[in-house]
Amino acid sequence: VAAGGLVPVFTQAERDGLAVYDGLLVARMDIPAIELRAGAAWRTVWRGDTIAPYAQAAGQISFSGSVNAGAGAKVGNITFPVGRFSVAPRVVPGLANAPGGSQLLVPRSSSTTASGSEIYVYNAGSTAASVSGLVIDWHAMQMQQGQASG
Repeated sequence: VAAGGLVPVFTQAERDGLAVYDGLLVARMDIPAIELRAGAAWRTVWRGDTIAPYAQAAGQISFSGSVNAGAGAKVGNITFPVGRFSVAPRVVPGLANAPGGSQLLVPRSSSTTASGSEIYVYNAGSTAASVSGLVIDWHAMQMQQGQASG
């Protein structure tokens, strides 16, 4: 294999027996996967026909209160696990439930860094919305080591 090329290995044991370095790419023959050595760990960068995120995190945050028509209200801050992301990931929030008054509420993320993000809920309706127990799911993804998008 040329320097920097993809090293084929037949088993995990064969992979683990290699002299490793940061950035080493192996093609596993026992499973359809390409793995990258990143620091002290192996990361799956391709498995089957999918691209695996470099890093991801998920959780929930809840909100009770009022949101004026055409305005937003801060739900709160989320904190990512320490060292999980090397850059600000893409944060995708979504409504986990729909209590009364939430029909026109749209969750958004803002001011995202590698360590956390702010979650807001915007009221796209024409009247104020008062909600109790609104739950917002969020999923943060970093697709490549140096950037969020893939």
